[in-house]
Amino acid sequence: MKKLAIIYFSGTGNTKYIAEKMKEAAVKTNTQVDLINIEKDKINTHKYDNIVIGGPVYVERYPEILLKYIENNLSNYNGNCMMYSTQAFNGPTPVFAHAVKRLKNLKFVYYNYVPMPNNFYTFMFKKYNADKKADLVMSSSIQAQIMVLEFLEGKTKSYKTSRSRIFLAEKAYKMTFPLLRKFLMKSLKIDKDKCS
Repeated sequence: MKKLAIIYFSGTGNTKYIAEKMKEAAVKTNTQVDLINIEKDKINTHKYDNIVIGGPVYVERYPEILLKYIENNLSNYNGNCMMYSTQAFNGPTPVFAHAVKRLKNLKFVYYNYVPMPNNFYTFMFKKYNADKKADLVMSSSIQAQIMVLEFLEGKTKSYKTSRSRIFLAEKAYKMTFPLLRKFLMKSLKIDKDKCS
């Protein structure tokens, strides 16, 4: 029986949801699947034939917490890897090119993005109505299952990204993300009665 690890960081739940849908599809192919939440779980890479890595897109790249986890825990992994991103934008971003450039020792053979409803609204993204959200979640669920099955079958998928777009994305992240995070955190409030 093949063994697959799906490593994910999910700030708001979208990436975790896609990881769970991938697991549902993969176990039907007689694959043993472990979901690895980087905020809670350690990984023994020697146990796995393949690894999937997933995260949200923050200013056109993966969050630093996910990249550091991969660098610290997957440096000696030799199997095939897949990357996916959950994102509000319906189109390729430099997220994969940036990760591949940084994580040179890993063998990425498949990457794809999954459009999901944005659940953190700022000046940048419009809010979907309930029907649009449900449609997007349903199509993303199907896409997640197709992606992991293609990866397990040995198919490859990639996107070309210009060097200038990767460079600009990196500069944009370094310049805007710390300020954006500080700005957004000011307007966040916690209702402790609703927190679980």
